[in-house]
Amino acid sequence: MEKNISRRKNKKRTLEKYLTRDAPLVAIECWYQSRDKDFPRFFGMPCSAIAFLFREGVFEIYTDLKRFEIDLPRELAIWLKDNADKLDLLHQAMLKFLIFCHRLKVKKSAGAEELLALLSLGAKLFTQGFSGLYIAHRLPHYQQNFKEQGHLLFDSQLIEQIFKWREAEGNVFFSEAVNTFSLLLEAIARRQRWSPDLIKLATLTEIRQSLKHGQPLPSSIVQRQNSVWLYFDYQIISEAEINQKLTSLGYRLKKERARLKIKELRGVIAYSGCVKGKVRVVLNRGQLEFVKKGDILVAPMTSPWYLPAMKKAAAIVTDEGGITCHAAIVARELKKPCIIGAKIATHVLKNGDRVEVNANTGTVTKI
Repeated sequence: MEKNISRRKNKKRTLEKYLTRDAPLVAIECWYQSRDKDFPRFFGMPCSAIAFLFREGVFEIYTDLKRFEIDLPRELAIWLKDNADKLDLLHQAMLKFLIFCHRLKVKKSAGAEELLALLSLGAKLFTQGFSGLYIAHRLPHYQQNFKEQGHLLFDSQLIEQIFKWREAEGNVFFSEAVNTFSLLLEAIARRQRWSPDLIKLATLTEIRQSLKHGQPLPSSIVQRQNSVWLYFDYQIISEAEINQKLTSLGYRLKKERARLKIKELRGVIAYSGCVKGKVRVVLNRGQLEFVKKGDILVAPMTSPWYLPAMKKAAAIVTDEGGITCHAAIVARELKKPCIIGAKIATHVLKNGDRVEVNANTGTVTKI
């Protein structure tokens, strides 16, 4: 209660979109808990507030970017001067979850309760390891950003060590989580004769309670499929209540506006080349089958399950990512023009738009 009262006294903090992810709700719950509880417990400081807006089959992730990109890195730099050796604990927690994913085998004879136990264990390990993912991805990003401003925020040897971790693990922590949780959720759904689509939008508590009482999943989950809602403060908030709920907690969501008049986008060149083609926007796995040979694949980011579509595409454009992201690595292997970090490509470009992807200049132009 005191926490909420103190928030109300402060000026409302703005949460801005910075990622989009196709994931089951169980993974989103773990992500939230790790940022809200595990991160502060380990580092002795809060991470940035985070909210997950479900829309069009994917989660749009919003955070306090000032806290996330400016204040937090500086506080971490101070903490790391005396505690850099402790980061290995986070790395080991990451590895523990990845080992769980790699060794997991779902037996045909396994009952729903046994599968739920595996899902619960996976959720626990994921939550414990997620701060390691944060360090592995964000510290090099922070280092580059502050370096461009003339500041060397972290020890160079530490950043080199983190890059070695990333190379060894292959940047697959979250992708492995989505695959593993999806596998277990689908198996539980088969045993219970539940909808595999619905169980991906159920909380771990809803799944646990439904199994305990031998009941179907709550009917309220059906409404989540085609509606807009927010996961924040460990609650599912309907679209109509989002503003009121966030305001009561001292936050506001910065909504993105469609920018249909924009004719040209710029991003980072991941692999050079120049091609023309029709846009196919892919926000979630279910849309991958619509990518045809010669299309321009436009996505928030790519993951291993995008590979068949990437092979068919003439070029790849993403909102997110750096030069070592999945899209960049695969594009170089496939030798396909690729522009990453275009930020608003999935909002500006629509299915069927004809565009020129000029990965020699880093531009995507409507034609």
